Amino acid sequence: MVARLRARLPHEDIVVLADDAYAPYARRQPRVVVDRVGRLSAELVAGHAAKVLVLASAAGSEDALPAVRSALPATPVIGVEATAAYAAAHSRGGVVAVVVGDGCVRGLLHARGLRRQRAGAGGVAAAAWPGLRELVDRGRPAEFDPQLRIAELHAAGVDALVLACPHAWSVSAQVATAAAPAGIAVVDYAEVLAARVHTALARGRAIARRRRAGRLITISSDPVRGAPAHPIGG
Repeated sequence: MVARLRARLPHEDIVVLADDAYAPYARRQPRVVVDRVGRLSAELVAGHAAKVLVLASAAGSEDALPAVRSALPATPVIGVEATAAYAAAHSRGGVVAVVVGDGCVRGLLHARGLRRQRAGAGGVAAAAWPGLRELVDRGRPAEFDPQLRIAELHAAGVDALVLACPHAWSVSAQVATAAAPAGIAVVDYAEVLAARVHTALARGRAIARRRRAGRLITISSDPVRGAPAHPIGG
């Protein structure tokens, strides 16, 4: 996610707040997530004068995005939403798949939310890939082999998929390589978020024009964890 933002907005300072102490949010009660994300978001905006706030978490966005937007009306708040619709734009009438790491979202609640989205003629399917979250959290995303998962999606009639959580974004390159021979279009939602941030700043005429490169500030709610692994509860 950070790399995508830097490519589009090289002079912006980026603050990554990782709620490692509470992640993954899918294991928490929704009311707990709403309270937690609401407080962290308010502190981040107040403490760093954030021009745009991104909830880079599928579960965090599902639970808390409306509440955070309501609580911070002066700050554009962008989350992981309408994922199936972005993939459907690349579909040729087949099934659209929304891909996350296993355990990154609450399965039933997530599936119900996807069914409410417009996903084109073929419909939408949720795909939670086992082993992905664990490998990424251990810093070994390159070891994830998506070939079997892509074959399963292809057999189910999927012709477009969207990578819809930070763990899935970490393996976007190998997913795109595996999906190409099957004719499956791949949408990296991290790219979508970065584009939306750029649009929000451009509309507000707030894009930094200074000469120096933007700084990266990383904050974790669990000091023992060190560098953040779960942006906004991913």
